[in-house]
Amino acid sequence: MLKHPRFIFCACLMAFSCPIQADFAGLKVSGFASVGFSFEGEEELGAFRDNTQRKRPDSDFSLAPDSQAGVQFSYRISPKWQATTQFVLADKAKYDLDSATEWAFIGYSPAPDIDIRAGRMAVDIFKLSEVRRVDYTYLWVRPPLELYGWITPYSIDGVDVAKSFSAGSVYLRAKLQYGSARADIEPPDASRLLQTRFNDLFTASLTGDYRFWSARLSYAQFKIPEATEGQRGLFDAVAGIGNFPGPLGAEANQFATRLADSYGATARYYQAGLSYDDGAYVLDLELARMNSDSYVLPTGNAGYISLGYRVGALTPYVVYSAFEPDRDLVTSTADWSVLGPGGDGLKDFSVAFLNGARIDQHTTSAGVRWDFEQRLALKAQWDRTKVESQAYGLWAFDESPSVDSTVNVFSLSLNYIF
Repeated sequence: MLKHPRFIFCACLMAFSCPIQADFAGLKVSGFASVGFSFEGEEELGAFRDNTQRKRPDSDFSLAPDSQAGVQFSYRISPKWQATTQFVLADKAKYDLDSATEWAFIGYSPAPDIDIRAGRMAVDIFKLSEVRRVDYTYLWVRPPLELYGWITPYSIDGVDVAKSFSAGSVYLRAKLQYGSARADIEPPDASRLLQTRFNDLFTASLTGDYRFWSARLSYAQFKIPEATEGQRGLFDAVAGIGNFPGPLGAEANQFATRLADSYGATARYYQAGLSYDDGAYVLDLELARMNSDSYVLPTGNAGYISLGYRVGALTPYVVYSAFEPDRDLVTSTADWSVLGPGGDGLKDFSVAFLNGARIDQHTTSAGVRWDFEQRLALKAQWDRTKVESQAYGLWAFDESPSVDSTVNVFSLSLNYIF
């Protein structure tokens, strides 16, 4: 398992110094690399780029979150058949050959406007699905955390079908996907490794392009796996307390129902995006909503709006992003200590579990991108995030703060494509 951020940093530097691009005998090799530095001065919190990364509660300055490199091999077998693989070196909770292989699919085009793929490919649920790793392709140091940070799968194992067509001057593309996805994550305190699975994952999307405008609509749904035997044992223990009379039994019943409903549940995701780029102004807007009875996922509304303006090689930009939960914070008002030494432990477990994925925050960002060389961009960004108490689902911590916080993150990133 690869864990040390210096290894990632050195590998990214090698990608910058050894630009290899090949296109011969049907084989095309391309890639990307980023070296990023970030700093936040909160002693109790650690920043990360997305929930698949290692959690470092005590880290203020880090190279790991925004440093990554990838290489893609695409081989044209025949005019209608193509094979593609993409390997990525990045900060991850678990790193091995399987997790490094983010794409590995066979593509078939029976007609110029139809594409069919089978294997492992980018999960198609948001605007940056195909380029989420390629920092060079967008203005910011990283995609807005409130929309992209909690969506863990980068790829889906399955099949997809895409159809392109035109309606007047509008170019349209519809796509359907089906398969499954998984991601290894750490809890905020990095105490253990957890494997998340997305079964029966189905996505549908429609994108449209007209002159300077681009729009997108997408829908996804998936099933959360059933609880493990150990989890069911804990849930049953809480349910058993529901037989007690009075407030304690009523609260235990409520907790037990929510715990049981968190597994085997179906989640539904809705997304809409709009972009404008006339060569000077760059506008991006993306909104999403997650619905589910499960408490292992954040549910609510997320989105961002970004505006940039190109002045020669410089593009200053501003971003506002937010996640608003649609569920209230779970609290306890009953006296569990009457159960003896283990009573408060079960209560604390239930409350922590039900609030563990909770997100309630908004971020204002400002930055500048400098395209100082072909295929090279340098970015500087400042993020100011207001986080509500007990809603730190996008931060690493040893103990979730019980008060509101305002966190400033300063970042510098060098991006390259080849």
